[in-house]
Amino acid sequence: NPKFTEQNEWVFRYFPKAENEVLPLLSILKDLKIKQLGILYVNDEYGRPVFELLKEKFKSTGGILRSAAFKPKETNFKEHIAKLKDMEAIYVAGFSSHLKNIFRQLREENFRGSIFGGISATNPAIISIPEANGVYVPAPIIYDPNYLFAKELKEKYEARYNKAFSQYVANGYDFVKLLAGLLEDEEISRGNVKSVLEEGFIYSGVFGSIELNPGERDITYPLHPARIVDGKIKYLR
Repeated sequence: NPKFTEQNEWVFRYFPKAENEVLPLLSILKDLKIKQLGILYVNDEYGRPVFELLKEKFKSTGGILRSAAFKPKETNFKEHIAKLKDMEAIYVAGFSSHLKNIFRQLREENFRGSIFGGISATNPAIISIPEANGVYVPAPIIYDPNYLFAKELKEKYEARYNKAFSQYVANGYDFVKLLAGLLEDEEISRGNVKSVLEEGFIYSGVFGSIELNPGERDITYPLHPARIVDGKIKYLR
């Protein structure tokens, strides 16, 4: 929900917004010269804003767009896929449980175009399934093996917890570190937490360099054009 952080002065959010997902997707669509795009999106506070923004931006380039919305608890998406099957590409906005079924059903329905997913598609549980191979995604930098900070964190986390490292793990870790740095030499109180966040900051963490302007409440991190190739994230630039 783009307006979520505007609803209460005590609310701050550390996660990408719709525009953070849409901009890398538009870049890939442009590079692939996609002119016809289908959008299959979950009809909730996540899917609708991403759909609306992508629709606006893609149509402004002269592209042709067709869409289908699904309910959060749906598991059979073949009727929706049938409506979009003749498009050059299909973008899917949903969560991991949706993506597993949709990617599989797109393959079963022999969709031959390009497939795009949102940030949820970079979850290791999705990357590892065969049906996700070749899917284009907006990805945080944490999956780059040459980014040593994230690589070391991944190795430590997986050794300790025997679970796959993901952006959700990095998100929680990074925000705790961020707060600890901002509150250094400050009295730990509810008011001070709010105050140091409201003042804004520049922070270098596991997602790279992050900047929050004074008065803003949405702390986002950059996403980059990427593709799932053989169970790994391959960055396109």
